[in-house]
Amino acid sequence: MKKYVTLVNKQNKLKQSYSRNLKLVPVKDYDGKDDFLEEETYKAYKQLKEFLYKKGIIIDLDGAYRSVEYQKEVYERFQEKLGQEDVSYRVAPPGTS
Repeated sequence: MKKYVTLVNKQNKLKQSYSRNLKLVPVKDYDGKDDFLEEETYKAYKQLKEFLYKKGIIIDLDGAYRSVEYQKEVYERFQEKLGQEDVSYRVAPPGTS
Protein backbone atom coordinates (compact mmCIF):
# COMPACT_ATOMS: atom_id res chain seq x y z
CA MET A 1 0.00 0.00 0.00
CA LYS A 2 1.29 3.42 -0.99
CA LYS A 3 2.02 5.68 1.98
CA TYR A 4 2.14 9.43 1.77
CA VAL A 5 1.44 12.48 3.86
CA THR A 6 0.13 15.81 2.66
CA LEU A 7 -0.49 18.48 5.24
CA VAL A 8 -3.32 20.73 4.10
CA ASN A 9 -4.70 23.58 6.17
CA LYS A 10 -5.07 27.35 6.02
CA GLN A 11 -1.29 27.79 6.22
CA ASN A 12 -0.48 24.94 3.77
CA LYS A 13 -2.63 25.18 0.65
CA LEU A 14 -2.75 22.43 -1.92
CA LYS A 15 -0.61 23.00 -5.00
CA GLN A 16 -2.75 23.67 -8.07
CA SER A 17 -1.31 20.56 -9.75
CA TYR A 18 -2.23 18.26 -6.82
CA SER A 19 -5.59 17.02 -8.10
CA ARG A 20 -4.30 16.27 -11.60
CA ASN A 21 -2.52 13.17 -10.30
CA LEU A 22 -5.32 11.82 -8.12
CA LYS A 23 -6.92 8.50 -8.98
CA LEU A 24 -10.51 8.86 -7.80
CA VAL A 25 -12.83 5.92 -7.10
CA PRO A 26 -16.62 6.35 -7.15
CA VAL A 27 -18.34 5.54 -3.84
CA LYS A 28 -21.77 5.99 -2.27
CA ASP A 29 -22.10 7.98 0.93
CA TYR A 30 -24.38 7.08 3.85
CA ASP A 31 -27.29 8.73 2.04
CA GLY A 32 -26.72 6.84 -1.23
CA LYS A 33 -25.33 9.88 -3.01
CA ASP A 34 -22.44 9.52 -5.46
CA ASP A 35 -19.07 10.70 -4.23
CA PHE A 36 -15.37 10.00 -4.76
CA LEU A 37 -12.40 8.92 -2.67
CA GLU A 38 -8.76 8.88 -3.64
CA GLU A 39 -7.84 5.29 -4.59
CA GLU A 40 -5.48 4.50 -1.69
CA THR A 41 -7.84 6.19 0.77
CA TYR A 42 -10.69 4.04 -0.56
CA LYS A 43 -8.67 0.84 -0.05
CA ALA A 44 -7.87 1.80 3.56
CA TYR A 45 -11.47 2.84 4.22
CA LYS A 46 -12.78 -0.44 2.81
CA GLN A 47 -10.41 -2.47 5.01
CA LEU A 48 -11.39 -0.47 8.09
CA LYS A 49 -15.10 -0.77 7.31
CA GLU A 50 -14.84 -4.58 6.89
CA PHE A 51 -12.76 -4.96 10.06
CA LEU A 52 -15.20 -2.92 12.14
CA TYR A 53 -18.22 -4.68 10.65
CA LYS A 54 -16.84 -7.99 11.99
CA LYS A 55 -16.74 -6.33 15.42
CA GLY A 56 -20.37 -5.22 15.11
CA ILE A 57 -19.53 -1.60 14.32
CA ILE A 58 -20.92 0.01 11.19
CA ILE A 59 -19.29 3.08 9.68
CA ASP A 60 -20.13 5.01 6.55
CA LEU A 61 -19.09 8.10 4.63
CA ASP A 62 -20.53 11.51 5.32
CA GLY A 63 -18.12 13.55 3.22
CA ALA A 64 -15.46 12.77 0.68
CA TYR A 65 -13.36 14.36 -2.05
CA ARG A 66 -14.22 17.92 -3.04
CA SER A 67 -12.60 19.61 -5.99
CA VAL A 68 -11.27 23.12 -5.43
CA GLU A 69 -14.04 24.37 -7.73
CA TYR A 70 -16.75 22.65 -5.67
CA GLN A 71 -15.21 23.87 -2.39
CA LYS A 72 -15.31 27.40 -3.82
CA GLU A 73 -19.06 27.00 -4.46
CA VAL A 74 -19.61 25.71 -0.91
CA TYR A 75 -17.55 28.52 0.59
CA GLU A 76 -19.40 31.21 -1.38
CA ARG A 77 -22.81 29.72 -0.54
CA PHE A 78 -22.03 29.72 3.19
CA GLN A 79 -20.44 33.15 2.94
CA GLU A 80 -23.75 34.54 1.68
CA LYS A 81 -25.65 32.79 4.50
CA LEU A 82 -23.26 33.38 7.41
CA GLY A 83 -21.12 36.39 6.53
CA GLN A 84 -17.34 36.50 6.24
CA GLU A 85 -16.48 36.10 9.92
CA ASP A 86 -18.59 32.98 10.48
CA VAL A 87 -17.73 31.34 7.15
CA SER A 88 -14.01 31.62 7.91
CA TYR A 89 -14.61 29.77 11.17
CA ARG A 90 -16.90 27.03 9.77
CA VAL A 91 -15.85 26.35 6.16
CA ALA A 92 -12.38 25.72 4.78
CA PRO A 93 -11.40 28.08 1.98
CA PRO A 94 -10.82 26.49 -1.43
CA GLY A 95 -7.49 24.66 -1.60
CA THR A 96 -7.13 24.30 2.17
CA SER A 97 -9.22 21.20 2.86
